[in-house]
Amino acid sequence: HFDFVMNWVKHLRKLKVTNYLVGAMDSVLLKRLLALRVPTFHMHSGLSAADLGWGTAAFHRMGRAKVRLIESVLSLGVSVVVSDVDAVWLRDPSHFLLLRHPRADVLTSSDHLASTARGEHALENPAMAASAFNIGIIFF
Repeated sequence: HFDFVMNWVKHLRKLKVTNYLVGAMDSVLLKRLLALRVPTFHMHSGLSAADLGWGTAAFHRMGRAKVRLIESVLSLGVSVVVSDVDAVWLRDPSHFLLLRHPRADVLTSSDHLASTARGEHALENPAMAASAFNIGIIFF
């Protein structure tokens, strides 16, 4: 997962996004990222990156750890974008999320592969998408 994290960080740095934090699933990843001055904290999830394949028990525990993390951050009264590190940011998402959709309480990604959005800054139409929400990218 180190390569995914570093690719994610590289893209954010290229966009000059500085308000990010990486949650390390284990102490090995934590040490590597801190040595490279990547803003990182230990999630203390009890998981390692060894077996997080989709659908495995560890994968589901990771999802629950992510939900607990989101809950703790939201209790601070701040907005947050949670992004899996296998996502690639080509533009700073803050303009789209905060300025284009200021009344949104929650925005999430989906597993839908064909766009139902009408217009450059439109949101997907969930009634037309007919696919599952995905917690890979969530804005609160």
